Amino acid sequence: MDDQGARGVAAIIGNDASVGENYAPLGYYEALSIRGFTLDGASGYKRDGLTIANESSMPLENKERVEILKGVAGFETGLAAPGGAVNYVVKRPTDAPARRVTLELSDRGTRYAHADLGGRFDGGRFGYRFNAARESLHPYVKEAVGRRDFLSAALDWRLGENALFGVDVDWQKKSQLSVPGYQPLGGTALPAAVRPETMLNNQPWSEPVAIEASNMGARFQYEAGDDWRFEASANRNRVASEDKAAFPYGCSSGPAYLNTFCANGDYDLYDYRSSGEIRAALQAQAVLSGGRDWGALRHDAMLGLSHFNREVSLGREVYDFVGTDNIYTQRPSVFPPSPTTAGVVHRNQDYTEQALFAQDSISWSSRWRLQGGLRASFVTDDRFSKLDGTRVSNFRRTFLSPQLALTFTPRDGLMGYAAFSQGLELGGTAGVTAANAGRTLDPKVARQVEFGIKSELSARLLATAALFHIWKPYEFTGPDNVFVQRGVVRHSGLELAAVGRATDRLRVVVGATFIRARQDGTGVAAFDGKAPLNVPRLRSQVTLDWGVPGMPGAALNGSWARVSGKYARRDNALTVPAYNRFDLGIRYARRAGPVQVVWRFRVENVLDTVYWKDVGEYFGDGYLHLGAPRTFKLSAQLDF
Repeated sequence: MDDQGARGVAAIIGNDASVGENYAPLGYYEALSIRGFTLDGASGYKRDGLTIANESSMPLENKERVEILKGVAGFETGLAAPGGAVNYVVKRPTDAPARRVTLELSDRGTRYAHADLGGRFDGGRFGYRFNAARESLHPYVKEAVGRRDFLSAALDWRLGENALFGVDVDWQKKSQLSVPGYQPLGGTALPAAVRPETMLNNQPWSEPVAIEASNMGARFQYEAGDDWRFEASANRNRVASEDKAAFPYGCSSGPAYLNTFCANGDYDLYDYRSSGEIRAALQAQAVLSGGRDWGALRHDAMLGLSHFNREVSLGREVYDFVGTDNIYTQRPSVFPPSPTTAGVVHRNQDYTEQALFAQDSISWSSRWRLQGGLRASFVTDDRFSKLDGTRVSNFRRTFLSPQLALTFTPRDGLMGYAAFSQGLELGGTAGVTAANAGRTLDPKVARQVEFGIKSELSARLLATAALFHIWKPYEFTGPDNVFVQRGVVRHSGLELAAVGRATDRLRVVVGATFIRARQDGTGVAAFDGKAPLNVPRLRSQVTLDWGVPGMPGAALNGSWARVSGKYARRDNALTVPAYNRFDLGIRYARRAGPVQVVWRFRVENVLDTVYWKDVGEYFGDGYLHLGAPRTFKLSAQLDF
């Protein structure tokens, strides 16, 4: 993350070939897909294993690492999309004093400063970790200026040798004009000769998307001897947002209305405003784990309880037509904003999952292990009208999420496995243009079968291969403009990866993911047997970091990502082409007295390739987003 100058998770997903973007416009928050499945913003993102709302960009300044869990993970995470989950691990107090300052400047004027302080006092009993950052945003779209401020603190108290109590808080406020995506021209063609620097949200009354997010967490750990461990944790996450834009959508200037841009590049422009949005997530969890030998068998067991609640408050948004413009216009037309005001904010959703989960891992030799787990979830999902707060739906159901895995280790450094898992995912919500706008469908069950091998090619290089098949109920907006849950979507794939050091000087991260995805039983002949949206057949990446001989502290690094073509329509009538993207960087570290200085210079998208980075959906409508152009970054990291 440091070498890549990552500010959000979208900047580092190129390190894993199974991960892509799905509706992630500049100035908004990141949305990801894993193994071709879009992660649910309400359940697919975790902070130290506890669920948070993803309706804000996640700061990385106070994160030790980002963990990507791939595949159906109902047992481990509870409610989640079948692709997997992303877990952000928070930085904790350090035993040795940590003093780091990072300054960065990009070629378009973005300025960034970050301070990271950690250590212990009172004989090591008390620890602290503070992070603060400020960023003045001047991205490649010159109109999309903004600002971001971030603060965090993590404290802990060692209660003797076996117990630890910690608390942590963070706060971020970000305000930036968002950059809307394109839509297919006439529904059948890609916009030609367009550049990522173009801004369609460019009215005098355009306002930034303003998002304020905070977390408050606590954790207690107790080690009972060498074998048993108890951990209780809780986190409260709150996101408040003002979502505003001059939003391009659809075509009313042609012979017939389209929910895409017109064939000549015309588009309708809407004044969109949603004020006072609140999303809050609270999760508390307690887990007891440990192991014991019973005769010839070794049992490593876990028992846990979890309570999760998500509340969403929304008001009636403004979504009013203000005029028609064209993507090829040199200067955008100016239209008066809508006089309509946003409605009063009401509670829109109250979702609760209460879960009991247990797992036992049984080893009967050094080679064989059988792992079985079961999560029982009682789910309630109440939905309310944005207009007056009255209840519109009520859902109650108990779900079981089993998991079973068998591993075989024929020798040290080599393991094979076979696994089955089942998970639960929230139902989708119909977009504002659907005939059943605002309707939320029932939760759905996903299942997965996976086979894999992990091998240590050397003491420092790990290679993995996995075959998977995932299937779940399919959701889509049909030709009748009704958002439905019908049929099934199946993703079958092969993942290959190698991570570690090939030599003393060369560090490698290499991977490729092949996916065959199909939608069936939809009741729409044009969809059945076709590939779903935004799922490339091949995604591959190579990242290398090479220490320069004879120059201590100097290293060259670079990456190559290749993504094959993917479909932008469910009937597969429109394909975006494959692309290659190259990044290059230089790192030089040297000591200047008591200060260790690390200089980094990075060029992203070296060849200035114009490419469609994602063609995902947002509330049932499809959009096309261009990747960033060539960008230069220079940073200095100072460790005291």
